Order: sequence, then C-alpha cells, then structure tokens
Amino acid sequence: GPEVPHWQLPAGWQEQPGTGMRFATLIVEAADPPLEIRVTPLTMAAGDLLDNVNRWRQQLGLEPVSAMDVGKMVKSLDAGGRTIDYVNLKGVATADAPARQILAGILPGSQQLWFFLMFDEAARVSRHAAEFETFLGSVHLASSGMPADHVHVHEPAPTEAADAAPPGDGGTTDESMSWSLPAGWTVDPTPHDMRLATIKVAGGAGEVAITKFGGAGGDLLANINRWRKQLNLPPVATVAEQSAEAIELAGHPASLFDLSEAGNDAGRKRTMVVGLSRPGMSWFIKMTGPHQVLGGEEKAFRQFLGTVRMTGGGTP
Repeated sequence: GPEVPHWQLPAGWQEQPGTGMRFATLIVEAADPPLEIRVTPLTMAAGDLLDNVNRWRQQLGLEPVSAMDVGKMVKSLDAGGRTIDYVNLKGVATADAPARQILAGILPGSQQLWFFLMFDEAARVSRHAAEFETFLGSVHLASSGMPADHVHVHEPAPTEAADAAPPGDGGTTDESMSWSLPAGWTVDPTPHDMRLATIKVAGGAGEVAITKFGGAGGDLLANINRWRKQLNLPPVATVAEQSAEAIELAGHPASLFDLSEAGNDAGRKRTMVVGLSRPGMSWFIKMTGPHQVLGGEEKAFRQFLGTVRMTGGGTP
C-alpha cells in the first residue's frame, strides 16, 4: 500500500479520523472551538515552498517574501530519515481581530506531500509551538496496507439519493454515477446540454454541474485553461502549473482543482472541479459561484464527493 504518516502524539492530544480530503484531525485543545491540526495529503504540484509560505502570509495579513528570504522562515527537521519543512508564521492584530498564527509542516513522500497545519489565534497557537515541533520530529512514513491513492473519506448520512441519467451515446462504457445530496441542495430539473445533472446549492446562489464525455473528455490542459478563462485568469503552459489536490472519487484516484478570480471581493467567482478519468470516459463534477458562497459550501461539496458511487461498466 501507499505510504501514510505515523506519529507520536504529545500528552493530551487526541487523534480523530479524517473527513473528506483530510487524512486525520489532531485535537490539541479540546475546547470550543477546538484547536486542531489538519493532516492532508496533496499532489507534488503543491510543494512550492515560496508559494505556500506566501499564501499563509497572505492569510495572516502579512506582505509576501522573496525566494531569497523564504529560507529564513523555514526550519528543516529530521522526520524518520526524511526532511520535514517547519514553518512558524505570526500575523499582526488589527482593530477587528486578534493576531493569528500558523504552524505548518510539509513532508515529501514518494508519491505525495503531507501537510500538517495549525491555524488559529496566536494566543492559542504560540503556547503549543515547541510541542508541535517535537511532534513533527516524531512523524515517519510507512506503508498503510491500503490501496494506492487511498484517502480516508467518511460519508455523511444520505439525505436524498439522486441517480444519474443514463450514459450518453458518445461513450464506450455503460458506467453511471449515483450520489446523495447534502441537506439544502436540490436538483434543478431544467435540462442542460451535455450535463447529467445540475444541482442548486445555497438557495441557487451556486451550482454543481455533473458532466460525462466519451473518450478523454478533451485535453486536460485545454479544460484547465477554459476554467481559468471563465475566471479571467491567464492560461497556464502545462498542467503541472495548475495546483491540484489528489483525492479519491468512488474508489478511483481523481484530481480536485480549486480556482478563484483575482482580487479580494467576496463576490468574485470561484470554481471547484473534480476530474475523473475512466476507460473510454471522463467525468467532471464542477461547483461554481461567488467566492463567499463556495466558502460556505466547500465542506458540503467534499461530503457530497464522498457519497459518489460508480455502477455498471464492470465497477461494483
């Protein structure tokens, strides 16, 4: 099986199984809200240290740093014979909000990167910094015995089942898709070209479109650049330039792309797309809407992805 992280928890910490794309959640303080560490596997494309540090700095209200300076903010720790990058960033307090702090570890495996992230008010985070660093030093990767690309997915209770429409004529497979809708999501009965289903989210402020194409569903790079164009983003020259999250959909490896229009306006457009390649067929599940709306629906979207099942076409 693939490598997964193993660790030694400091006294008082608790481990919970992952949900959605998280491998695990570690509870550092069981208060309300809890102080937690998210453990998440991502593709190697997510490994640019400067990009990660500057994204975290932006979330903390800090200015970006240059490639020359990023090394000063990263401490290399030994983790089971591998190097784990440890980052400790503290924001500044504003009139509206207390200072926040991020503690992060990035551990490269042979096929994916493992991220360990604590992000909360600095008053809570700072008192666990030494513990967090010790914890990172205990992490090591070992085989899980699970099938390759397995991600822990915990399903919510189904609220409403919706069967996908029969496959289109263009396909060479009779595979179809089924799922369970999160609470508050509704199927839009209006027919749309090329779509198996359209689902309204957040009272219609956002939507999820499910499409299926015979063959490879078009060149992935062309699809990525079409999505980018819809968000007024410049094209990328290679697929690797567009960051993606490696996930599992219905037991198969898939990619999740998360793109946002530039700027800070809450109404700017955002798109989350999962692409799944199957023999003779490509599936896309795409959620679109204003950034603020998708922020509120992302958890439900990830839960929804966890309920997707493939039937027919030789798939159980």
